Amino acid sequence: MVIGTVAVKAKVDIEATCSMLRFARIGLASPMKRKQNSAKEKGPDVLREAIRARKWSQASVAKMLKVSKTTVSRWLSGQRTPGRSHMAALRELLQIPIDAWI
Repeated sequence: MVIGTVAVKAKVDIEATCSMLRFARIGLASPMKRKQNSAKEKGPDVLREAIRARKWSQASVAKMLKVSKTTVSRWLSGQRTPGRSHMAALRELLQIPIDAWI
């Protein structure tokens, strides 16, 4: 079934991205894929540019994702990384391809 394969691949992509962001947060290179720019450095920039391109505020993004403005601010500053469910929601909401994060 093609739909099942696509869903499984999307889940694997999201899990890989979350894993890489966790490794970047604690200052380790990801064992899955080593790149010069870590996801922690690249992720907030990708989010910031996607939000800016749509002329949305942090408050509006927070409202759409049902999180606090502080949470969005922390994602954009790199203090925190979105969890798996929020990562998927952000990718869908902002139309961000998986390779933009990693």
